[in-house]
Amino acid sequence: MTTMTLVLNDDACLKTVGDIADRLRDAASEHDSICLDLATAGNIDLSILQLIESARRNAADGGAAVTLAQPASPALAALLDRAGFLAAASPADITFWFHGELPQ
Repeated sequence: MTTMTLVLNDDACLKTVGDIADRLRDAASEHDSICLDLATAGNIDLSILQLIESARRNAADGGAAVTLAQPASPALAALLDRAGFLAAASPADITFWFHGELPQ
């Protein structure tokens, strides 16, 4: 199984979501899994959350598996909460976004 790490940096937002989607699509066509490194992505917005969620769902339909290199940062957790991602989070959601440990 081949894994590619895709690093999203500070420009991971609506302005670049198309480019990031292309990078994800290319990675998914060449690798079995994609590890997203969001450590330096300080300006993530809803468009990126939606893209990541779409990639997760695509993996459930037989696409490349998607994981996060590290649990969601406090800023990302706050965005997930504001966007409604945590309102009815499943155990799989908690595992994906927080590596199993929902922040307090």
